[in-house]
Amino acid sequence: MLSFIHPRAAVLLPVLLWLAPAASAQHRPNDFLILTNGDTLRGQIRQGLISKNYRNGVRFQPNGQKTTRYQPADIRGFGTGKQLSYRSAVLPATGQPGLVAPIVEGPVQAYVGEKAPGEKRFYLALPDSARLLELDPKTYRLQYIRALQGCAALDLGSATFNRDYPYAYRSVTRLLQQYNPCRYPGSSTRLVKPAQGWYFRPGVKVGLASATYKDFPASYGNEPQTNEMRPFAGVFVRVSNRSPFGAQVELNYLQTKVRFTGRNVYTGGAPYTVDRVTYIESNQLQAAVLANLFLYRGRISPFVNGGFVYERNLRHNSYQEIKRSDRPAAEVVDVNDLGDQNSGFAAGGGATVAVFGRSLLSLEYRYSWLVDGDISPAPRRRVARFDLGLSF
Repeated sequence: MLSFIHPRAAVLLPVLLWLAPAASAQHRPNDFLILTNGDTLRGQIRQGLISKNYRNGVRFQPNGQKTTRYQPADIRGFGTGKQLSYRSAVLPATGQPGLVAPIVEGPVQAYVGEKAPGEKRFYLALPDSARLLELDPKTYRLQYIRALQGCAALDLGSATFNRDYPYAYRSVTRLLQQYNPCRYPGSSTRLVKPAQGWYFRPGVKVGLASATYKDFPASYGNEPQTNEMRPFAGVFVRVSNRSPFGAQVELNYLQTKVRFTGRNVYTGGAPYTVDRVTYIESNQLQAAVLANLFLYRGRISPFVNGGFVYERNLRHNSYQEIKRSDRPAAEVVDVNDLGDQNSGFAAGGGATVAVFGRSLLSLEYRYSWLVDGDISPAPRRRVARFDLGLSF
């Protein structure tokens, strides 16, 4: 066991490491991609900050391989688990393959996609046609009248139809939920909800941290300070999906070690000089909740993050060594200028690197702004740290 780890904190590490493989197996990516020849690849869909509708294809990383971009003409579709999220189909406007997302399954199916950047389009797949019918935002009611026949209970020619059924997701899905059972009694119609694809990655991390105090209320707070880079260790769970956003929850065990050195401290005219060295040492159990924003998704994925930090001080060992020129030995005095709990904010950035198959190695720099203790006025601590993490 590492010497700097407090016994209370050390108990948590083997427990979470024992649980990590099971949690990772349950929540690791389970995406699939179907090629045009029918072969199915398993791996992870990689999505960047843009191209959320996959107009230009999809970036997919097969298990144990590099990420590759697949064009709509190269695949039949892709999804998560057993659910197809997008399928490839010839778009009527271009005559070229494109990717559309199913929103209604049944005798008459509905899809949504993009005709051009920012131009959402809805499509119908009719039982007697192999091609999609693109619904035009201006003439969609006439298209409904021609395509959705055989249901007297549904008045498609109503003067209020466009108001009751605007060109929108809720209207398209509601209309087909009414039409399919009417035209095809006994058939099944259901809405297709997009797969969220939430992934939970437990991991461990180690690193180095250095603290600097600002606005220390004690008299020695203005004296020159020396900061030591101290090791720390922790566990974390990273939560993400195919979007650029995610979250991270951490539990870390850290040390703070700062030395204030005062030479020839003012003594009010006394006939001796005083040198004073103040050692501020404490150990913290830190909990952090951070929001992550990935700038790019790939084998190397850079990110920025920020969030809230809470600490509980487990041990104080702060003291002063006061050396008077008229005495042979220094006097040691305990210092109790810190409270029991600290809180603040943190922000930083880094990158994850895919290694060992599905594991992720993370490198991160983080800067924290903390108020130490619940005393008033409270010392303010700034912490710079470098993290090395491995998630499973």
